[in-house]
Amino acid sequence: MPILKRKEKIKNITLFSVSFVCFVFLWNFIAQFNNPILFPTSKQVFNEFFNVIITGNTYSHLLASFVLVLKAFFCSVLFALPTALLCFKYRLLSKIILPYHEFVRYIPVPALVPFCTAILGVEDITKIALVFIGTYFQMLFLFITNFEGVSKGYVDSARTLGIKGVDLTTKIILRAGASDLLDSIRITFAWSWSYLLVAEVVNSDKGIGYLVLQSYRVLNMPRLISYLIIIGIFGIIMDSVLKFIRLKSCPYIKYEKE
Repeated sequence: MPILKRKEKIKNITLFSVSFVCFVFLWNFIAQFNNPILFPTSKQVFNEFFNVIITGNTYSHLLASFVLVLKAFFCSVLFALPTALLCFKYRLLSKIILPYHEFVRYIPVPALVPFCTAILGVEDITKIALVFIGTYFQMLFLFITNFEGVSKGYVDSARTLGIKGVDLTTKIILRAGASDLLDSIRITFAWSWSYLLVAEVVNSDKGIGYLVLQSYRVLNMPRLISYLIIIGIFGIIMDSVLKFIRLKSCPYIKYEKE
């Protein structure tokens, strides 16, 4: 079995290496026919990326963005989980409040920047609110779907055994849906980062999104792409962490092989 796993890892690494080389080749080929200021070569990007990762202030900006996203995301989970659970248990409540959530869910977050700025000002609370809005409404409907996916057999069996009320919710519904809930959290955490750049447009002097915007304003495309690579790498790390948490929290359900 370990030999098969080792062969699988070698195969994956080989496929990734070949695809990466092909991507770099294609990038440089396209760069030949474009404005070098707007579409730099891979060498320019790699050189700038090296300069960026050895610069200390890059990590302080990344930390500032991470703290901002974490605050907004925590608030999203804090509000979305009980709301989804109540909507799942009480259909009348869901009929009353979900149409309003559905309405807001389709409003683009950038369109809400002037409104949030006018109401909340230009401090960090506005940035947190924008990321919250972009995450909470999507998360709510995913959580409701996760609860609806819980087998009715579990619920009926629990009721037969006399489990009801809060115990039914905490011991059966939440535990049975924990795996899917954690997957939804992992997915929406990535979405929260996608709204970071929108949030950091508002009077920012720190954050990785701020650095991206500053690079764009001076048309330093190698640096801009370098910051995007850093965000992507950080995202992969966080996704792996959340997968690990999911696996350890729900060991009875294994991930399917991709």
